[in-house]
Amino acid sequence: MKPTRAAVLLGLLLTTALTPGCKDFLDKQPLGTTTQDNLFKDPTNAVQAVNAVYDVTAWDQGPKWGDPNGNYVAQTYEWMFGDLMTDDSEKGGGGLATFNP
Repeated sequence: MKPTRAAVLLGLLLTTALTPGCKDFLDKQPLGTTTQDNLFKDPTNAVQAVNAVYDVTAWDQGPKWGDPNGNYVAQTYEWMFGDLMTDDSEKGGGGLATFNP
């Protein structure tokens, strides 16, 4: 047998022999996962879940608005901060076309 063929055969034999030894290394429980069963058992997880619900209000919805210092801040959804839950249902956008006297 040629030396290169013997080296390849030995490499394949070692690979075949050592491959099943890695099974326990790959079978581990996932760390840092949250399921429906343990979400609200920890107060920190409960606060994070509520924060994720209200995070929608800070999503960027288009062009940026500048603050007085010249920095750009994301435009937020105004339904959360407006007073639509009162009798003031005439909400406008900010231009003269939406002003209802």
